Amino acid sequence: MQALLCDEIMGALEDVTNKLVGTFGLEGDALKQAREELSAGPIMQYLEWVADRLAEQGGKYFVGGTLSMADLKVFSWVKGLNSGRLDHISNLLVKEVAPTLQAHCDRVAQLPKIASYYASQQV
Repeated sequence: MQALLCDEIMGALEDVTNKLVGTFGLEGDALKQAREELSAGPIMQYLEWVADRLAEQGGKYFVGGTLSMADLKVFSWVKGLNSGRLDHISNLLVKEVAPTLQAHCDRVAQLPKIASYYASQQV
């Protein structure tokens, strides 16, 4: 059952990521329109859906009350959305639409091994 719950989250994030990847290579107004539509539609829907899954599992982790691959996948996805490197996607979207996912990301980032890894990657 835990593997199924992980797969559900990870598969959903792959789906929305594939929608985003479909905008790579677009430029100018076409990129802006596509990204704004994604932000207002699928990305917002997936943020809300993933936040609901987190709430269903108690609000701390996605599976069994402990860190799983699903948590790491969500962490990575949220960091990407927050990065500011995706033109025409607000780096505040997660905070505004799904603050519980932002809190989850912040919590995962503070885990000693995760924090140590990211600290070692800083140039």
